[in-house]
Amino acid sequence: MLRYAARPAIAAERLSLAKDGRIFYKFKRRWKDGSSAIALEPLAFIERLAALIPRPRHPLLTYHGVLAPADKLRTAALFLRDLSKFPCRRTESPSVG
Repeated sequence: MLRYAARPAIAAERLSLAKDGRIFYKFKRRWKDGSSAIALEPLAFIERLAALIPRPRHPLLTYHGVLAPADKLRTAALFLRDLSKFPCRRTESPSVG
């Protein structure tokens, strides 16, 4: 678990620097179009790396619907309490006869 949490965002062994200053990142597998690497200018590479860093005090995972923090049904959904106090619409299935 510690190795998983401590691993870098990109594989350093796949990075290489060209003579003209561009940075090459070799892909693990070839893409459908045959590309095996991407060449980026240093500033573009830093922009892409910065996009991987999460904003401070903003969770990466957000919940919507019943699991949202302010939803009225959250406690009932998470702890399976008595649902009779929460209004809900029920649809009757048509009887086959």
